[in-house]
Amino acid sequence: MFRKPSLVSYISVLLLVGSLAFAQAPASSDSDAEFQRGIRLAKEGNSDQARQVLSEARRRFPSDKRFPIELAGLSFQSKNYPEAKNLLKQALTLDPHDEYATNFLASIYLLEGNLDAALLYWNRIGRPQVSDISFEPAPKTDPVLVDRTLTIAPASLLKLDAFKTSQARLQGLGVFAPVRYSLLPKADGEFDLSIRAQEKNGFGNTKLEALLRLFRGLPYQTLYPEYFNAGHRAVNITSLLRWDSDKQRASFAVSAPLKRNPSLRYAFSADFRDENWVLSPDTAAALPFHSQQFSFAVALKQVVSGKWNWQSGASVNHDSAPLLTVPDLFARGYSLQYFAGIERKLLDDPEHRVSLTARLTPTIGRNFGDSSSSFARLQSAVDLSWLPGRKVGDYEFTSRLSGGGSWGTLPFSNLFMLGAERDNDLLLRGHVGTRDGRKGSAPMARDYLLANLEFTRRVFNNGFVDLRLGPFLDIGRPYRTLNSQSSERWLYDPGLALKVRILGAATFTLTYGRNLHEHRNAFYVSALQ
Repeated sequence: MFRKPSLVSYISVLLLVGSLAFAQAPASSDSDAEFQRGIRLAKEGNSDQARQVLSEARRRFPSDKRFPIELAGLSFQSKNYPEAKNLLKQALTLDPHDEYATNFLASIYLLEGNLDAALLYWNRIGRPQVSDISFEPAPKTDPVLVDRTLTIAPASLLKLDAFKTSQARLQGLGVFAPVRYSLLPKADGEFDLSIRAQEKNGFGNTKLEALLRLFRGLPYQTLYPEYFNAGHRAVNITSLLRWDSDKQRASFAVSAPLKRNPSLRYAFSADFRDENWVLSPDTAAALPFHSQQFSFAVALKQVVSGKWNWQSGASVNHDSAPLLTVPDLFARGYSLQYFAGIERKLLDDPEHRVSLTARLTPTIGRNFGDSSSSFARLQSAVDLSWLPGRKVGDYEFTSRLSGGGSWGTLPFSNLFMLGAERDNDLLLRGHVGTRDGRKGSAPMARDYLLANLEFTRRVFNNGFVDLRLGPFLDIGRPYRTLNSQSSERWLYDPGLALKVRILGAATFTLTYGRNLHEHRNAFYVSALQ
């Protein structure tokens, strides 16, 4: 029975071919003689002597690329992959077009699970050729829709940009997570691309997964009824139902590809909130009050490529809050809003697993009700992601620098909140957003600056549970706050986060944050998909 060669055996053949090619080169100088001696010692199994000879020759003949390449082979055989990569990069510095060194380096990256870096080098020499592309297991999603997500094809060159675009569009369907891509070597030197995707269908693929998704918010009186991939056409229905007496909320959203085009996706959403508030007690406006907000929105999003995407939409909103004695605040009545967004990857370094992504989200609107006025709001953010270490996912450093500003009479529901609260994504994790269950404890502002820095380390993973732990630091400053002016200062919240992901279906995050300004501790639990 024919078996596909493993990646290690593939690289071993590569090493053998490379050694033979160099060994057959005619000896015409001292460097050739030293090189042949090193090769002979390596073939005889005298790796230490071979390394010594080749290292000395490399010092004497620094412009000869053969020595770092052969030393890289010895390092690979001793499983010192970082050293092998460094030596190959030194060889490519001497000769950027060396096909053997490029192929060798790409193969090591593939062995380490860094497919993007492997493609980065392989593409320089017109590789790799992909014979076949397959999903394991075969997805239930409409085959035409899945096929259209792929901008790569069998029997062709697998280009990194096309691969990234395929990844982004497949993820944009919202039914595949997580997805693993494997490039499997074949005997003829080509590869097969295997895509292993955990597909979300219906309420869940198993009863346990369905229950986990539905009840993940039960500790804070919330249910998440969700249904994915309706009709096997990537139609996703998500909703939220919260019965907390101080923070009642019901939301519903439907999203689907437009005309079976996986790059274009439309969405309808509705959100209703009925909440009790109390602002910080040290402010003149520290009055308990009740508010209601309702919004209905439509939006269209396009995944243009793996580097950028955009969205555009409009919403009708209704705010019902008391007429607070705050200037430029719209508290009652309807508003019509147009919003847009653009996300662009500014840096993508597969070798070091570093990426930098910028996001810009403008909103303009007009209020109708107690007063007729216009307003605008702008948010921007830059996200840095770095995955250090040999194995992908063992360590992760993320940071987000964001800011927001507003102009005109701003609806109450459009204020920025800086704190740890379930309806808020501007995290200041030492500041809990509620006091005695009611919102208003965290700074509410018209403008803000915020930095979130986090480092996590995987401490346990058995395929069922993935557990990460690490410190974080949040730094924020609100401007033109609804709370007291004393909160308009730089706020520093260090802390510790524990993330538990179960079955790939839900992630529970437990954080401890320290409010250094008020010397308070904050414990917070949240659940995501």
